[in-house]
Amino acid sequence: MKVLRKFIKIIAWIISVILFLLILVYILIQIPAVQNFAKNKVVAYIEGKIKTKVSADRLSIAFPKQVVLKGVYFEDQQKDTLLFAKELRVDIALFKLLGNEVNINYLELNGFRTDVHRLQRDTSFNFDYIIKAFAGGQKKEPQPQDTSNTIKFHLDRIVFKDILIKFKDDHTGNDVYFYLGDFETKINTFDPDKMIFDVSSIQIKNIDATIHRYRPSI
Repeated sequence: MKVLRKFIKIIAWIISVILFLLILVYILIQIPAVQNFAKNKVVAYIEGKIKTKVSADRLSIAFPKQVVLKGVYFEDQQKDTLLFAKELRVDIALFKLLGNEVNINYLELNGFRTDVHRLQRDTSFNFDYIIKAFAGGQKKEPQPQDTSNTIKFHLDRIVFKDILIKFKDDHTGNDVYFYLGDFETKINTFDPDKMIFDVSSIQIKNIDATIHRYRPSI
């Protein structure tokens, strides 16, 4: 009986420690200084990986659902702006990510800018180096498809505001300018595996688009 009581006390102590750590993480992750520390660590990791400038002004997490990221900036290898976002706001069920479920109730992208190009004799687009940096160059043997861990998606409301996209490709002779002032949609069903999508409403305002075709370089 003494061994049993001792074993129960040890189990109770372990559970108490785990609960204490979870509560501590829950409290710390909502402190601005901790959020800023985490943001700087992520930015430093990405910069070290892609070898170009990356910055983010602010990360705010209202655990366990709302995540706000402001002032995201990516610079390309020519030191020009590749991507900038004034604000990304996501209402996501973070705990459900542990169960392979992406549940996004609200997603807002505000003040987005990107300039994608492949000019003259360039063999790749100005963002390809990022893909190569994270790909690692290692070839993996094809694995049999495992449907038991399929990620489930749920999207509800998506809002885009003040979106500007520039695309120029000398290889194909396309120069595109696209501006979107306001876009809002509500999605009832989003199942990319079965290609089932049910969109109940779409609202679009203030679109300005120009497409220029010219003689390709190849």
